[in-house]
Amino acid sequence: QARTLPTGSLVISQVPSLWLINGRNSAAWPAINTMTVGHLRELANQFPGGIFLHYGFWEHAEEHRADVAARTILEFGAKEIVRYPSHSMTFAIYRLDTPAGLERFGGPVPESSERRPGELENSLARIRAAIEAESKSTPAPATTP
Repeated sequence: QARTLPTGSLVISQVPSLWLINGRNSAAWPAINTMTVGHLRELANQFPGGIFLHYGFWEHAEEHRADVAARTILEFGAKEIVRYPSHSMTFAIYRLDTPAGLERFGGPVPESSERRPGELENSLARIRAAIEAESKSTPAPATTP
């Protein structure tokens, strides 16, 4: 089902590796929860293809996961994108960055619609500057013949 989602999308799933090996960005629910609740606009800015919730195996296997997913679907006014059977279960994909979801959980409007450098680029630039500053203030070690 990964091919049904736009490039640049993010899938929230109990099994993110399933989506990652199929070429879609993915995050586990606990890791991304604070961004979806209160900063959905920023998350949508980072993933312009959309923010999706995968209702899969673990939602069928553990009732509390099903309840969390169902609450999320209803509170965000999520739009069902696809529903498909798998053995005795029905899986589905829902879009969370709906107008209702953004109104309720959007948070502040991002400063710019341009994509910001990711954390890796920010960290590399910050550490590169620190290393350069250290090398200018620390004398080079003496070399021995």
